[in-house]
Amino acid sequence: MLKEYITKKCHLTLPERRLLQKLNAKRISNTEIAKLLDKNRSTIGRELNNPKNLEYVRIVRYRITTVKKMYNADKAHKNYIKNKKKCGAKFAHSKFPKALEEIEKRFFNSGNTAKTRYSLDATIGRMKYEGIPVFTSKTMYNYIEKGNITKITKFDLPRILGRKRNKKKIDKTNKRVLGTSIEQRPERINNREEFGHFEGDCIVDAQHNAFLTKTERLSRLFVIRRLEKHDSISVEKVEAELKNKFFELSCTYDNGSEFYKRAEHDSENFMSYFTHPSSPYEKGSDENNNGNARRYWPKGTDLANISDKEIRRVEDHINNMPRKILGYKTAREVYNEELEKLQKTFAQVA
Repeated sequence: MLKEYITKKCHLTLPERRLLQKLNAKRISNTEIAKLLDKNRSTIGRELNNPKNLEYVRIVRYRITTVKKMYNADKAHKNYIKNKKKCGAKFAHSKFPKALEEIEKRFFNSGNTAKTRYSLDATIGRMKYEGIPVFTSKTMYNYIEKGNITKITKFDLPRILGRKRNKKKIDKTNKRVLGTSIEQRPERINNREEFGHFEGDCIVDAQHNAFLTKTERLSRLFVIRRLEKHDSISVEKVEAELKNKFFELSCTYDNGSEFYKRAEHDSENFMSYFTHPSSPYEKGSDENNNGNARRYWPKGTDLANISDKEIRRVEDHINNMPRKILGYKTAREVYNEELEKLQKTFAQVA
């Protein structure tokens, strides 16, 4: 009869506790109860002697009423469940009580909308770079998944869902040869070992208003300039202005007609390279920065209405964003460091 109530587990179940209550009321010894329940005698002793498991009971015997503390199975089981919830590893944010608050503050202050804010990884990585004690970004994403821990929700993370890849095979044979193919680009450029190599592209709207965008491959510095028209003449005019402002040894473009004059400027000091058709990943740094810019100017935005001040603001915001690939430094910081190295080298040569 007792077997249906008894388990081989160390912890007592509710049926076992209720049986323990009945046996204890009959004044059976702890040793006997332990044998009957197939538990250790110490387990029974701790269970019965825990003051939190006891309850006052009225006992009437020979018309004499007495009040005595007795073991209560239901109360003991509630205490067991409550204590069991406290077991296990503690949340990481309990080790760094101010870290969660600081992450939320920095995250929400990094932009006005979900699309324009820095990523959680960039926020947390920058805090580590600054020497602030903080848990990992994976832990933070787990908190968001669980809910009720942080103010940040999935709706604040527009990039949390992956994009489907186009599996359709594309012919990558160049139908229009504008200049030197990316296949001939030296390894020192491909590996980002040398400073001063850029990638170029355009952001265009439905009315053919356009911005020329360029990204320095080593530092990821992003440059945005307005074009008068989406054509080669406007591109050449802006490129001439940028040449006087930035140290540029090469630039990689796609095969758009607006870049067809770029190869004319090839020399010992500057080279233009051109990607394969339908291969935006071959100039992925600029494509990524264009994606960051599109957070502010989604497709359908009339670029003619964007002021120069707004262009500079977006450019600065992207260049001051901490990046994991740069050890959570910003593109601006890395660019300035490389520029200082270059100036020292020139000074030594002179």
